[in-house]
Amino acid sequence: MPGSRRINKGQISPEAVADAKLRNIEFRAEDSEEYKEAVLMAMAQQIISTRGKTGGATKDVPLAPEKKSEHELSPEKKEKLISAIRTRFENPPSHYSKQFIEDRQKTRAIIENAVLTAGDDILWTLNEMENSGGEVDCIGADSQNFYFADCSQESPTGRRGMTYDDAEKKANEFGAEMCDFTFYKRIQGLMTVDNLKTSSWIKTEAGNKNKGCFLCGNRSGDEVRVNLLTLPPPSQFRGWRGIVKIPRKLNKPN
Repeated sequence: MPGSRRINKGQISPEAVADAKLRNIEFRAEDSEEYKEAVLMAMAQQIISTRGKTGGATKDVPLAPEKKSEHELSPEKKEKLISAIRTRFENPPSHYSKQFIEDRQKTRAIIENAVLTAGDDILWTLNEMENSGGEVDCIGADSQNFYFADCSQESPTGRRGMTYDDAEKKANEFGAEMCDFTFYKRIQGLMTVDNLKTSSWIKTEAGNKNKGCFLCGNRSGDEVRVNLLTLPPPSQFRGWRGIVKIPRKLNKPN
């Protein structure tokens, strides 16, 4: 970047480091001291880069306030969303598999913490999914993200009767990704959804979409079926399921 410069540890003032520490950086118990120092140095460097110079001496420039999200939930809505997710731990839905229920209990604190520390935009997306009948829950994680999805037993009630294009547009409005084949199969492996009564649109590649062909999935007993439909009309029994990624934080719940 023009004007950017690397700052060595010796160039970073104690004041800048102290300022960085005030940014509420939380670390995991297993993080090394070297790693913690590296993060603080990076934050301090970012702080210094926002400061101007006058006569060779640094002069603090007020940091620009963080841009407020247009999708910030009220405290009441946020609490209602978190309460709904917690309730699914305390009273697991009957269509969840026994193994899934046992596995998620082991990571309950981590999952709840992911929601509690998620950004406003992510919480707004989860809330939109929840309010349209999605019954969002965490279906897994990797080294970078937690994955939340619509886990309602039937396709979300507030999102049925749409064409594929309308469903894809609505997913974008929500800030979610339409469930693809991999995630749909994962959900079906953890619980029983779309069993006989409903089906759900599945993210379809452009090549098929250009031909007017779209994927949708459902289940019949133990058989999970994914079909390619040609120019299908909207159906009151077909909706869509979304996926939301919540980035892992550096913090770890107590």
